[in-house]
Formats: sequence, structure tokens, C-alpha cells
Amino acid sequence: MVITYTIAIDKNDDGDFSDVNEDITHDVLALHWRLGMNQAYDSMATPIAAEITVRNVNRTYSPEVTPLLPGKRLRIQSNDGNTTRTHFMGFIHKVEPTPGTHGARTALIHAYGAEAWLPENQVRLPILTTVRADEVINQILQRVKLRYAVLDDYLIVGETGKNMLGRKLFGDYWTASLETGKSTFAYMGDIWGEGVPADAAIGQLAQSERGRFFVNRSGDAVFYNRHHTLKDVTVKATFADDMAGMVYEYGAAVVNNIQVAMMPRTLGTPNTILWSLAEPQLLNPGIVKRFIARYSDANDNPVGALLINNINYNANTTPAGFGTDMQTFLSVSVVIAGASSATIEVRNMSDSPIYLRSLAVFGTPLIGGDRLILEERDVSSETYYGYRQWRLELPFVTVLEDAVNIAQYELRRRSNPIGMVRQLQTDTVHHPTQVLSLTLFDRITLQETQTGHQHDYFIIGEAHLVDKGGTQHQVTWLLEPADDDRFFIIGQSLLDGTRYMMY
Repeated sequence: MVITYTIAIDKNDDGDFSDVNEDITHDVLALHWRLGMNQAYDSMATPIAAEITVRNVNRTYSPEVTPLLPGKRLRIQSNDGNTTRTHFMGFIHKVEPTPGTHGARTALIHAYGAEAWLPENQVRLPILTTVRADEVINQILQRVKLRYAVLDDYLIVGETGKNMLGRKLFGDYWTASLETGKSTFAYMGDIWGEGVPADAAIGQLAQSERGRFFVNRSGDAVFYNRHHTLKDVTVKATFADDMAGMVYEYGAAVVNNIQVAMMPRTLGTPNTILWSLAEPQLLNPGIVKRFIARYSDANDNPVGALLINNINYNANTTPAGFGTDMQTFLSVSVVIAGASSATIEVRNMSDSPIYLRSLAVFGTPLIGGDRLILEERDVSSETYYGYRQWRLELPFVTVLEDAVNIAQYELRRRSNPIGMVRQLQTDTVHHPTQVLSLTLFDRITLQETQTGHQHDYFIIGEAHLVDKGGTQHQVTWLLEPADDDRFFIIGQSLLDGTRYMMY
């Protein structure tokens, strides 16, 4: 089987990779890319990343000589004579040309997925009640500013030659596939203060659901609920004593004490002050200002808000209030009534400076109590294998029964020692089709004689290295044991007394 690779950059931002000089394969010396989780049982994947080593004899990849700007979309594909597969879709982050005219004269192109911009986006949401993780993740993805995949034919301020007026620069181009979550959360967004990074918010949601959030080979955002790997029983490939390498261990994953940290909420008194201005502020004529007001109680402890009732304010020509009342010349409005803070817009409509002397936001507070730590133990496992603790921070879980179910689920799948393959290595010499086709959350079967191990696994991470002119393609898969043999699924499992009900 002859495998060819194609590496292309959408240099003109038109959404395809077919224009002149966009295929850079002839300059590529080596490829390295990775996708997926960092370790087994993670809920949130690390950003996908690629490194492409290219020849730079003619300074084609020296951006100060030949422009190659960050943000351009980059794609890695393979073809085995029958099928073309996309392995990576991301954006150039930076370029590192090797200096020296008599040196290696190469360059290293670094590319990341769109999720690398999530930490740059601080998100706040309006109060959400009785919602699932997928619903909230969707709202977060709709709010973040990500680099638009196609800029050609868009009007960009300061540039000419663009013709599509009224189109937005940042948009919801990011394709997302979000499974329906199994848990319903009573309140959402009230603990995020002035805002939290979007990746942290999504991570908290995935963790609370015990689901998975990752970016696939096509660059799409994917969310799986906690039942996904229990219901997928289709084995895509079997490896029996023919791996290039394998990292195996026995007993390292034992956990016999699960602690779940949850945060109950209570509703406060309606029409309570949620935020107030600390001191008078000068507003010049015609000025319009927006600021974020974080809700807090009388002791300055952060609180949420289930409802905003009203706002009160006072304005005067002097900060002490001894001048002329200017309240009618001041416009104050709550632009965004968030769950944890409000965005307030203040406008001075007069022809003279005025002082905003007081401003207060009133509403119904949503008060987070002290954290409640639920503990589930397997005393027998502690006795035989030693004390092994694991704590889960689940801030959106407010119902004790949900916390119990989560703790028991994790305890039942990890309280007894098992043999476990952490990583599997192979290459296109031995398994060409599998290396090219198997990807995140595909199920495989492993059989290894020396260890006596046989079990099914899900691929939760993949790292590829292609070099030697494309003749060598090695892959390392990060694995996680399939647990469907421990839980009862209606219509799929036998009720044989060896399984637990999955909540």
C-alpha cells in the first residue's frame, strides 16, 4: 500500500485548499500532530496541535520575507489509494524559521485547533435553570469569539476590495456535535463572577456530567455524554501480539475512596441589593461607559442572581450631592443581566460633567452555601490494596442523590485492581489501515500473551509522527478501558447478577 500525504494552508482565506501555492507538501520534511485527552478518565481534551517541519532554503517560511501570518487554516490529509482522510484541521499559531544562511534552513510551523482560543474568551451567562451540559456548552460556543475560517469576500474595516457588507468577522462557524446530557443541573452560571475562561467553563460542565469534550480530526467540537462509551460495543480493530510497543500496568488505577465536592444553593430575599457603587464617579458630557458589576452579599461574598428586579441611581453636579440634580440627564440600563454579574451601560446625555453618586442593582440572590463533600468508600478495597483517594469537583451538582450516583459509578469501575494498557504504538508498516482510520473513541480489542491481558479499549488520544519522506508513519494511542461489562444497559446487557445499574 502506497500512502501519500498532503499538507495545505488556506493562504487566501477562501475556505478551500486548492489555490496556487496552498499545497506545501513538497517542502515538508516531517509531521507531528496529536489529538484527544491527556490521560484516561479525563473529561476535557487538551487542544489539538501539529508541528510541521519544512524546507526554508528560499525563505518561503520566513514570515518577514514571505508573509505567512498566524490564523491561516492548515490541513493534514492522507490517501492510501482508495480513501482520502483528514487527520488534522487547525490554524497556524506561529512559525519558527531556523536562522543562519549556512545552517539547516528549515522552519517549524505550529498549528492548533480552534479550541486554543477558548482560554482567551471570558464567558458569562444569564441565569439558566434545569439545564443539561450540552445545552450550556452550546450557549458558550455561540458566545466565544473564534477566528472566522473564511475571511475572503468579507468586509474588514481598514481594508479594500471586500464586498460582503454586513457580515460578521467573528461567528458561529465552529461545527459542533453535542450529545444530549444525562444529568439536569438546577442552576448554571451563578459561580462565574465577572467571567471565566470558556475552556474552564466547558471543562466544569463535562466534568459534572462525567462526559467528554474534545475536537476531532476535522476540527469540529464534540461532546459525549457519560453513556457514550457504555453503549458503543462495536470493535473497529483487534491487535493480538503484533504491537510495535505497549505500556501495560496492573493495579495503578485503583481508587477506593471517592469524594465528590458539590455546592448546594439557596434562594435569598427578593429585591435584595446585589451590587452597589462604592464611590461617586465623574462622567464627562456625552460619555457612554459599560462596566461589569459582580454580585455579592453584605460581606462581599460572591452570589448569583435568579432575577434582577430593578436598578436605582442618583446623579448630581457635585460628588457630595449639594449641586443640581442631574438624574434626568443620565441614562442607566442593565445591558446583560448575567447569572453572576451584570453589564451596566451609563450614558451622560447632558452638555456638562455630572457625577454618578449612587447606583444599586436589586434582585433575588442565589446563594451558594459551604461546599458539601460526599464520600463513598470500598472498605474491602482499602483493606487489601491500601487507601487510594480521588476527589471530584462538581460545582453544578446540587442534588445529593446525583453526587451519590456519580461517586458509586466511579467507585464500582475502579475499586478493584485490573491490568490496564495505557498506550499502544504501531505504524503503517504493520497496520496501515488502522493507523490511518482509527481515531478518538474508536473501540479496539487487545490481546497480549506475555502479560496474559485481553480487554477492549477506547482510543482517547492519538499522536502521529510522519517522516523519512512519508515512508514512516508511527502512531501512539492513549487508551482507556471499556467498562460496559460492569454496568447494566436496558436492551443490551444480560441481567446476570454481575452488573450495576447505570444512572
